[in-house]
Amino acid sequence: MAAQRVERYPQQFGPFALGPAPSQRVIVTGVYQRLLDAREFWRATTLEYWSIQNESRAILARGRESTKTQPPGEYVEARGLSAYLLEGHSRPMLLLVFGIVPSPPGSGVVYRVYGFDKDGAFGAALALEPRGDGVMNPIDSLRGTIALSDGRYLDVSEWMGAFAIRVRYAYDDATHRFLVHTACSPPINPRVDREVMRAALGRTETPRIEMYDGPTATAARRSVGLSEKSRVTLLEGCSARFGPAKSPEVWLKVEVDGTTGWVSEADFPKLGLDEGG
Repeated sequence: MAAQRVERYPQQFGPFALGPAPSQRVIVTGVYQRLLDAREFWRATTLEYWSIQNESRAILARGRESTKTQPPGEYVEARGLSAYLLEGHSRPMLLLVFGIVPSPPGSGVVYRVYGFDKDGAFGAALALEPRGDGVMNPIDSLRGTIALSDGRYLDVSEWMGAFAIRVRYAYDDATHRFLVHTACSPPINPRVDREVMRAALGRTETPRIEMYDGPTATAARRSVGLSEKSRVTLLEGCSARFGPAKSPEVWLKVEVDGTTGWVSEADFPKLGLDEGG
């Protein structure tokens, strides 16, 4: 059997100024493989390896990606790369976005943030595989920049199963890391169908929910009755999955018939929230 014909070509991003020194101007290069005889065009090209170099061509970071193939002559996964400058903070950072097709459920991107720390050393400051729509900050594709919110925050949408929340990251100069600043926000794109909610609220077998004073099972709680005439407003969602606790719990602050409190994930179906996806 004849060997598969492969073409390689580079794609560059930058230069990006990550600091005032000439050595802190960097270029991102991705080298791609293309199968010239592939039958499926959409998986005929994939990222083979990538690097971040300064203007003296010194390699600051690099990586190699999977280029496995499968019949009828295509890559198992088609991978791609794009790079953006995170603007607004006094210490500019570089965000690499790795896309994957076919994507894992609820995701499909990997984020890696690189930059120079306070001592001038280059290194990684964040690695994420978000489940959801990803970066929420304004993106300028022409300039290759992403504006940090309030000049500080990288905002990432994360899907909680019934809704998404904004997880906000802030750069910590002492550790050279983007750390979770808050993992609470008004629910984004909640899966609420009013007819489904009305039916759920009217179920006689689940007439009550437990409402807590805070997003924790140790908070004071009270039982609140539900009916198909109940008025429910979703106020805020929180998850400890992204903080130091790494807890899988998801909480939702709601107002039910004028009573406000927090509801645990176990009671979401009683509110008609779709937990699928």
